[in-house]
Amino acid sequence: EAPTATFNEFTITSPASEGQLVSLTGRFDDTAGTHTATVQWGDGTTNIVAIAPGSREFTATHTYADDSNPEGTATPSDVYRVIVTITDETGANDSTPVGLFLEEIRNVVPSNLNAVFSSTNITEGQSISLSGLFGDPGLQDVHRVKVSWGDGTESLITLPIGTRSF
Repeated sequence: EAPTATFNEFTITSPASEGQLVSLTGRFDDTAGTHTATVQWGDGTTNIVAIAPGSREFTATHTYADDSNPEGTATPSDVYRVIVTITDETGANDSTPVGLFLEEIRNVVPSNLNAVFSSTNITEGQSISLSGLFGDPGLQDVHRVKVSWGDGTESLITLPIGTRSF
């Protein structure tokens, strides 16, 4: 007989921020001895958790590398569908219904900007360069750096995915 997942006894950290560790815990009923919990996190990542013999509880953790969506557009947050499947030693299983767990992952604003000019003294007509770095836990974010030079001109740099320096 398939294990029965008692869906009202599952909890998940939500909402969460990109780069934050998310915990999912659950309880289920079954008379069989050993089980595994397979967690599909909705971002293409799957974890298989071995459950101790006789136990009917499990905890799984996951870090979402980014808030992203199939369109690849920038959004303040995105939602992932998390599916849990409990399987016993005979291969019988039970899964949570699709959409029961919707994990909201929020974008984190870049922070800790550290910018440095190539020189602290400049004469009119002379060139100067600017370099810098910043933090952002969204590993798949694309960043644009806009520099307003103070003379009415601006520079816009688009950094490659995952780059945190310019």
